[in-house]
Amino acid sequence: MDKDTGSSQEIQQKIMQALKTFPRGASSSTLAKAINHNRVTIAKYLEILKAHGVVEYEDVAQAKMWQLTEKNRPVILVVDDEKHVVKLIKLTLQPQHYTIKEAYSGREALAYLNTPQNIDVIILDLMMPEISGYDLLEAMKSLPRKNPTVILSAKGEYEDKIK
Repeated sequence: MDKDTGSSQEIQQKIMQALKTFPRGASSSTLAKAINHNRVTIAKYLEILKAHGVVEYEDVAQAKMWQLTEKNRPVILVVDDEKHVVKLIKLTLQPQHYTIKEAYSGREALAYLNTPQNIDVIILDLMMPEISGYDLLEAMKSLPRKNPTVILSAKGEYEDKIK
């Protein structure tokens, strides 16, 4: 018996939120416990979400393991002119259900941000040639979408932090 009743849309939103926070391949039993609904209900909603292309699953040892499809994973744009830094960040974040987009210059990042693709978070280096991270932040103010941005920099001086 479901302990928490709610509309179909509320249940689907709870499932989507749980899939974003759980380790990759969470089972329907795990999801059921997390959102306080029975496993059968969760399985039915997951099948509906699968039919709409929102989730995908793999059969592993007769247990359905669910995960968000690529198009529903949070998207992070990593902007750094040092390719090894971008690769390290990408390797660190990919197992956590993120889709990683890469830009190796401020100019490339700005071009990417001017496309209709959705970016959930930007990880930005400040010290880059041509268009610095500071300049990119300034240019982003005029864009219609406002993206949360995490600054990644070797600059540690007080003045740099204030800027």
